[in-house]
Amino acid sequence: MFKNIFIILTIILCIGLNSVYARNFKIACNDYAPYHYPNDNKVKGYVVELIDAVMKRMGHSAEFKIYPWKRCLYSSKSGMVDGIAFIFKNNDRSKWLHYQKGNVIAYERIAFYKIKGFKFSYDGDLSKIKDRIGVISGMSYGPKFDTAIPSLKIEGVNSVKILLKKIVKGRHPLLVNNTMVTDWYGKKMGFTNKIERVNPPISKNNGYIAFSKKTVTETLSKQFAKALTQFKQTAKFKKIQKKYSVD
Repeated sequence: MFKNIFIILTIILCIGLNSVYARNFKIACNDYAPYHYPNDNKVKGYVVELIDAVMKRMGHSAEFKIYPWKRCLYSSKSGMVDGIAFIFKNNDRSKWLHYQKGNVIAYERIAFYKIKGFKFSYDGDLSKIKDRIGVISGMSYGPKFDTAIPSLKIEGVNSVKILLKKIVKGRHPLLVNNTMVTDWYGKKMGFTNKIERVNPPISKNNGYIAFSKKTVTETLSKQFAKALTQFKQTAKFKKIQKKYSVD
């Protein structure tokens, strides 16, 4: 009898501890396929599956919120969400976000795209460019491009879809963005025969999951980094990579 009581108490205690430590993380992201995007009233994508799998291994869960990029930044800075799914690192963002070396989600290639027929070449020198360039408002494209922004003619919009529509309509002859994302939406929107990528790329950068300092401790951020590093050694991680063709 006492043995049965001990077993019951142990089970209750374990359930209680799990309920105390298990947490649902609110993660902000923009419409940025194949990394994260809305689909059938859900948020899907490579980064979503990756974060969700790691959270489950840690005993937590994740809830993803699709916002315009500037709202993603504001929400993480104010503590309205617990983190941002896929973001570059810079000095300003490091003031309110925890970045860990082990929390690199994927690598991004940033490049120019031009409307077909427009005469433009890029030799690595951004100071030579005088044409209007479309970008996503609030988005960092890596230190090289970000540093050059004051000398460039920039037109910001809220999403990749708007970015592509504007270049096709002739609102700006150039755009700068992640190559995988731009190619994905260009194909989906039927614009592959209207725009073309310009080589070489501007930069190649690390994309992180970064956690808000308002709601997440650095210790927890490091725990996620450890769990993510371990998960990257599994067959399930390779399967997710293959599914979305992400390296």
